[in-house]
Amino acid sequence: MPLELHPSKRMNSITKDDTSPEVYILQTKVKAELSMQELCYRINQSCSLTEADVLACISQLNHQVWDALQQGYKVNLGDLGSFKMAIQSASKPQPSDLRKSDVQKLKINYQPSKRLKKQLRGGVEMKIVYKK
Repeated sequence: MPLELHPSKRMNSITKDDTSPEVYILQTKVKAELSMQELCYRINQSCSLTEADVLACISQLNHQVWDALQQGYKVNLGDLGSFKMAIQSASKPQPSDLRKSDVQKLKINYQPSKRLKKQLRGGVEMKIVYKK
């Protein structure tokens, strides 16, 4: 099934003249959210694991990844990609001036694997869907 692309109107902030104040770009739209139960069911249908086994494995994976990230590890999940913790902090003139309170934001960075990137570069079947 092809990935659906939808035209979306945006203000053109690049040009200084008023000749084209609005432009259109293509965006993907999320059809629905795939729940953990549905994902477990799909995996169950393609292997010998029960849905409960799959759910337990995914739950434990989530726990272990979080634990490893908190300890400062980069977690490599093979073809899925890797995760690492990142912070955004205030800057100070001297290292000794830095405090834990200078941390403004914590986030988790995801980097797809080389194989996943190669698959993406190989192309995805797409179609443009216009409103009717």
